[in-house]
Amino acid sequence: MPTNLANLIAIRDVESSRLDRVVADLEHSGEFARVWRPAVGWAAAVAPLPGSDAGCSIAADYAFAEGDDQVRKAAGGAGASFDAVTDWLDHQPERLSSMAGDFGFIRFRADGAVLVVRSCAGLVPFYLFERSGRAAVATRLGDLARFVRDDFRLDPLVHAAWSCGSFVFPDNRTFLAGVSILERGSWVRLDPNRPRDGGRYWNPRQRRLARAGDHARAQRLRTLLVERLTRDLDPAGGNLLTWSGGVDSSALGALATGAVRRPVSTISLLPAQGHPRYEHEMSYIRPLAKHCAFDPSLCAVADLETKSRALELAPSAVCHMANPLMNLMTAVRRETPVRVLFGGEFADETCGSLMTHPDWARHTSPLRLVTGLGRLPFGAQDVGRWFKHRWLGAVKRPLMPVPETLNSYIHPALQEEYREWISRRQRQAARDRSANRSFHARMELVVDGVVAFYWETTSSLGIRRSFPFLQREVLELTAECHPADDLLARGTKSLLRDAVSDDVPRHNLYRPDKGSFGRWSHAERNAAIPWERPLPDEVQAVVRPEWFPRPPPRLSSSEASALRRLELFVAALAARQEGRAVESNRGRAPLHRLMPDGTWRAVSS
Repeated sequence: MPTNLANLIAIRDVESSRLDRVVADLEHSGEFARVWRPAVGWAAAVAPLPGSDAGCSIAADYAFAEGDDQVRKAAGGAGASFDAVTDWLDHQPERLSSMAGDFGFIRFRADGAVLVVRSCAGLVPFYLFERSGRAAVATRLGDLARFVRDDFRLDPLVHAAWSCGSFVFPDNRTFLAGVSILERGSWVRLDPNRPRDGGRYWNPRQRRLARAGDHARAQRLRTLLVERLTRDLDPAGGNLLTWSGGVDSSALGALATGAVRRPVSTISLLPAQGHPRYEHEMSYIRPLAKHCAFDPSLCAVADLETKSRALELAPSAVCHMANPLMNLMTAVRRETPVRVLFGGEFADETCGSLMTHPDWARHTSPLRLVTGLGRLPFGAQDVGRWFKHRWLGAVKRPLMPVPETLNSYIHPALQEEYREWISRRQRQAARDRSANRSFHARMELVVDGVVAFYWETTSSLGIRRSFPFLQREVLELTAECHPADDLLARGTKSLLRDAVSDDVPRHNLYRPDKGSFGRWSHAERNAAIPWERPLPDEVQAVVRPEWFPRPPPRLSSSEASALRRLELFVAALAARQEGRAVESNRGRAPLHRLMPDGTWRAVSS
């Protein structure tokens, strides 16, 4: 049975008449399966995702977004009272760490206080808002914009970062000023009679690591991936894999169709036919598509036309539409059912890649570096990288997993604010004495933005999102792994390659480079694009003064794409606040289908 997942919103207001209007608005929208008043001063609503048991989203004083089964198990099983869990929440929230798995929920107290808990992996985000005696908790920013009657403004720093490809929420700020996101593995208490308080209940950091590589860890990873795919994927089909042709997504495709025996379709972003990398990419795509019997295998061409077209086809959502394939999802659904979307995101962080290099350098002594010159993970260039990361650690400036500066078209005040935030995060990372501190810094900085983007879009489309490499047990496993002996023992993705060595054809398993998904050439990023229209007033604080209201008449492709995403965000926010839909351009989708003879054919829609 698939995991129960739901969108939640809860709104507190000290004025009963305003709360009455909130309840009426929630009911009238038709977007929720149930609207109710769970505690004094609060209105709440729940919208289970397709395939979820609607009755499991609400129990006692709890409203669940995910993991209700884990909480019920901790409480004593089906039908048991939640007294033990409630006691922890009231007196020792840190004891939540003793409960297995991932879970996210809101617990309502009779006195009007609520406690919000977000899961360790954080599949479902929780957004928090408090102002002038009012408060709200929601799993989608769009719902806050729609049902919380407030004059929401853009947070310029967050939009500036996302416009430059840095998908972060600095200091837990979000796209909307005054709205924060709850950290993964954390809890917060909102009480009308006391200041907000909260903390972390889960911290997978390890101070010491076992040196010896252990194949049992690879076996454990395979077990976790198979269990997650078995639980998340639909036996009846509608399972769409975002497939780059690289090791991570190929491993999931092979496990899903082999060990788990689920039907799988795929969507890829590939070079155009005739491109120098086309045949190279297809040498990995064709054989695995046949081996796994993917049906259908779809692709879009990674060129400027697709990039622009995808933005115009993107579903309306209160977030930056930053993924071309996700923007094409409405078109994809016209070709094949999509009930579950899954992919290899976060395998680079959890299974050993160039991202592991800072931790590898910390745990590789000078003697081991010299004696292991013939077995370096990425070759001779690792020597220079070792010195670089050692020096950055010595001067307490560890490398951050996000760009250190923003693009030149961003407002100078935001450039300075962003640099100050990066510097502060570097100092925090330098003080971290955990074994794999670079891994933990990356997960803390990068995960929330990616997860928030996918949840906002997929849940609104009624699609369940699965991240097999982003689950509590996998994160805990990586935190235990030695970067040299487990993650990079035999080069990149050592842990994953060991785990699926009997599942994935050798040609795909030992691919030496990454797949082409999302790879845009330097020429494509900098191609000149004409720009004629003025920017909306809302983005004035994001761009340089000389770029507002009219940017230069010709922009690079990356600049034009960033400004278009800002325009789409402003339009989506306004539409959601007004309770109206924004229809994207429904013209012909730039999709192709892989045929039995190994060629691509344009789809007819």
